[in-house]
Amino acid sequence: MMLALVLIVPLAVLNASPSTLFGAADALSAAAEFRDNARAPTALAHVAFRKGLQQVEEMVGLTAVSHGNKQQHADPSSIQRIVPGDKLSPPVNTQMDESQIKIINEALTRHSVSKRGNGANLLIWGLGNDSPFWTTLTSGRVVFIEDSPDWITEMTAKYPMLEVYQMNYTTLISRDFDRYTRSAAHWAELDLRSKLPADVVSEDWDVIIVDAPMGYAPSNVGRFSSIYTSKLLVKKPTDIFVDDCERRVENLMGSAVYGKRNLLGHVHRSRTEWRAGNMQCHFFVAPTKEEDDDVVGQLVAKSMG
Repeated sequence: MMLALVLIVPLAVLNASPSTLFGAADALSAAAEFRDNARAPTALAHVAFRKGLQQVEEMVGLTAVSHGNKQQHADPSSIQRIVPGDKLSPPVNTQMDESQIKIINEALTRHSVSKRGNGANLLIWGLGNDSPFWTTLTSGRVVFIEDSPDWITEMTAKYPMLEVYQMNYTTLISRDFDRYTRSAAHWAELDLRSKLPADVVSEDWDVIIVDAPMGYAPSNVGRFSSIYTSKLLVKKPTDIFVDDCERRVENLMGSAVYGKRNLLGHVHRSRTEWRAGNMQCHFFVAPTKEEDDDVVGQLVAKSMG
């Protein structure tokens, strides 16, 4: 059964198997469904791309932009339209590598097929210049969570079709690293669901990308909360991609929260003249009871010595 999952996700590690702590039965059932749909027509993705473009065309005529609980009025002349092209070609100067985008798109397509053509729902922690591009990869709901109000204002003025919500983080890497990576005892503090709109919390997310907040320096807030809250938003076996997982917070928190045995593989981003290389971790996570956190945390702490 697990071999089928590896075939669907080419970069999966051969010994990957959903942990019993994270609902192995559900994960295996989903893997079987993905296997059965593996040969579905690839035209579905192209339909999603065209629908994404159509959605942009419909939205550019709107002047009211919603983010958080506020509305902002955009100048129609400043709105940028998405130009059709190869949907797997990332925008110029995007931070994510094409190989990383490709594996995410494959996950979106698998979920769309398993939903009988209904678009996969995508949640992204972070807002970037490539955000409009992500809305073209699925006809499902796409939501972005961002902490910078100024950046939200700038991006939604250009791209009013984006659904963006502001998040305030309270963690600090230099202060909280040991508190959250050594034990699950304090993980409840990382739950951001009360700060999210109710319909985001209740949504059935198929794919989640954790690419925010910033975490490259000890003075940054780090991704403790976004990694943990993503697990709490899982309602069925879900693909979760943690970007920059070569870093300590992303690496340790991702493995602790989602389970090392749920890691399907790593996708590397090559270094360029303007962009450092990095690594993206791909997890396949099934729903779990929150009271299991202590058990998982103890196992991780024990493995770290």
